[in-house]
Amino acid sequence: MVSPSSGSYLTVFAADVARPNTSNLNYTPGQGPVSNAVTASLSADGNIDVYNHLGSVDVIIDINGYYVPSASGPAGSTGSVGSAGPVSASCIALIRWDTCNKPTATVPVGTYPRGVAFDGTNIWVANYVSGTVSKVDPVSNTVTATVTVGSNPRGVAFDGTNIWVTNNGSNTVSKIDPVSNAVTATVPVGSYPWGVAFDGTNIWVANSDSGTVSKIDPVSTLVTATVTVGTGPYSVAFDGTNIWVANYVSGTVSKIDPVSTLVTATVTVGTGPYSVAFDGTNIWVANYVSGTVSKIDPVSNLVTATVTVGTGPYSVAFDGTNIWVANSDSGTVSKIHPVSNAVTATVNVGSYPRGVAFDGTNIWVTNSGTGTVSKIRV
Repeated sequence: MVSPSSGSYLTVFAADVARPNTSNLNYTPGQGPVSNAVTASLSADGNIDVYNHLGSVDVIIDINGYYVPSASGPAGSTGSVGSAGPVSASCIALIRWDTCNKPTATVPVGTYPRGVAFDGTNIWVANYVSGTVSKVDPVSNTVTATVTVGSNPRGVAFDGTNIWVTNNGSNTVSKIDPVSNAVTATVPVGSYPWGVAFDGTNIWVANSDSGTVSKIDPVSTLVTATVTVGTGPYSVAFDGTNIWVANYVSGTVSKIDPVSTLVTATVTVGTGPYSVAFDGTNIWVANYVSGTVSKIDPVSNLVTATVTVGTGPYSVAFDGTNIWVANSDSGTVSKIHPVSNAVTATVNVGSYPRGVAFDGTNIWVTNSGTGTVSKIRV
């Protein structure tokens, strides 16, 4: 599929039968080239038809193989019938997976949930107004513990052993034991701490009003360095080598060498960069004011793509295959293919989605306006 003029889908079928009510490939207006593998029957004279639902599109077809009649083999064993999953029968019949990306659970948490993280077992949600962190069992979709932290908790991260939460109103970071659910340390940092990340050795905290990033030793809980970055640093991420910080007011992203603690590059992105994430190859930045996501090559420090998403993109995460963006002002989550840079799905969630995280199976989105967390099957 090349150069679609509108959002539509293609259906491939034998030329001598009625067109089935199914889709073999879905796409959005102006989306880059997208491919899919389809097995189709032929008409009696060996032809197929390709149906485009809306607009115009160029279609390129490669034939990779075909089947020929053969003698029947031995019958296979009879399997058991399992229980129905979260995908409806109508979605299966239509094979329209874009419409089947829907929340499979909605979990009530505290008031105005913001940041969210996964510790390998549980989901942790920072409840900004409640001054608490909710621990959610991702299997039963229930809150199993509520931990009181500092004032206005916003960001949350896991260091392999402990949970770390930034407290905006207290100018501190809370360290939580995820087994006992107890706060084991409270660390003073800069003014109005926002995002938090772990680099395998240290904790990094973006202090939005100070224009700095604090480097914390998670064992001694001491601040070992303070790095000056752009104005209004909101979010921080690690790419395996460097620390990346989204500077909301400056409209830039700072790249920090975690050993020397020097800023080695400053990249201009969209207006109001709010959140930053790494997909194993590229850095992705959610630009709240622009309504876009910037894709950065971490080697050249160049923006290689700008993707338009929903209104007010607030946070971004990677699920091992796709990029997910929580669009706060439109109440949606955008799913982006990181190679084609195309938005492949838009999922409706709760009011003012602010945080997004992946648990290895599902995407979790905090809905600040409704005090809930949405669970989306990837």
